Amino acid sequence: MDAAGWAKLAKQIRTETAIVQCVAQTTDGMFLFDVRDLGVGWTLAQGGYETTETLLVKHLVQPGDLIVDAGANLGWYTTITARIVGPEGLVLAFEPDALNLNFLNINLAGNGVADRVRIFPVALYERDGTVAFEHSPDNFGDHRIGGSAGVQVAARTLDGVLAEVGLDERPIGLLKSDTQGAEVAIFRGAPRALGRVKHMIAEFWPYGIERAGYHVAEYVEIVQAHFSRFARLGSADVHTQPIAGFGADAAAPPDTSGPQGFTNYLFLK
Repeated sequence: MDAAGWAKLAKQIRTETAIVQCVAQTTDGMFLFDVRDLGVGWTLAQGGYETTETLLVKHLVQPGDLIVDAGANLGWYTTITARIVGPEGLVLAFEPDALNLNFLNINLAGNGVADRVRIFPVALYERDGTVAFEHSPDNFGDHRIGGSAGVQVAARTLDGVLAEVGLDERPIGLLKSDTQGAEVAIFRGAPRALGRVKHMIAEFWPYGIERAGYHVAEYVEIVQAHFSRFARLGSADVHTQPIAGFGADAAAPPDTSGPQGFTNYLFLK
């Protein structure tokens, strides 16, 4: 899409939501974002996002793949994977926040890949229904399930969605999960899907897991049951290890600093 097209989209979203937005130009496309978003938005404005994870995604995803993006946000990984899978592939993007969802739709259209994506405006969870969802005022990638101040959003299980759209037998090339501690809830609702996932890139955030009402031990148990190898993604030098060692690695200090530090992991069959 040319500059005039992006200006038209920006005017549309400004009229609809009365916010201020910018367009981040990256080597992987242009992304409209809310200037209040000090997380993903301004990181993209500096040229990119999660360098190691992004390079890994580009290496793992193949044309024709089925991809699941849990916590799609404004569409960085959705766009990248949709471009790679091509017209024979499909990306399922899950995003429960209305503002992020607006940007997701616009960014997919602006980058010319909307026809390869099915968007679900729900939180992936352990059961169908609704779940409390708490918003971060300045990091739109840090919205999370739970919290007394949360609003109610629609929730679905991944297994249920895949069955509904006729994809409950198709292999999943990549499951990407960045859901601020909701991973165990997602895993609980996806036992069949996890059996078909070739690669998974998932956040491991002990504080967020416990805050959401789950336990780190269950996270470890589930990934050990479904995958054979894992790797920390804290540096560009990625080495896989047998999954039996994941519990010990998860107990080591996280890659990010502070009491709420987290680590991104790769899991593979």
